[in-house]
Amino acid sequence: MPISYREQGGLGLGSATACPSCTGSYRTVDCSTGTIRYVSKTQGWNGSSSSLLAYTYVANNVVWVKDGASATIYCAEVSGSVSDPAGPFKIDEAANSGSGPYANCAGCVVP
Repeated sequence: MPISYREQGGLGLGSATACPSCTGSYRTVDCSTGTIRYVSKTQGWNGSSSSLLAYTYVANNVVWVKDGASATIYCAEVSGSVSDPAGPFKIDEAANSGSGPYANCAGCVVP
């Protein structure tokens, strides 16, 4: 089911509108191995807690990705937004001290 939202209009809420940036996934490329992973554009991690993503990512952003609360963290470069479904990996926004994506793979440090 697609994600939708409703906007306040006058004295009530408008009808549900599909969220255009909430469908599909981000295509990421592992900084070390070149492994391609498709990650959610809405769901993520903040350390060991599941969360909604606070940032919108674009090509060349470097992020942490992992497939569980305490799973191994990988540095990956976002190569774009695609229509492919997301796999089990999600972005961990605890990366870079919670300050958003890294500028490049060389600057990405995992704990």
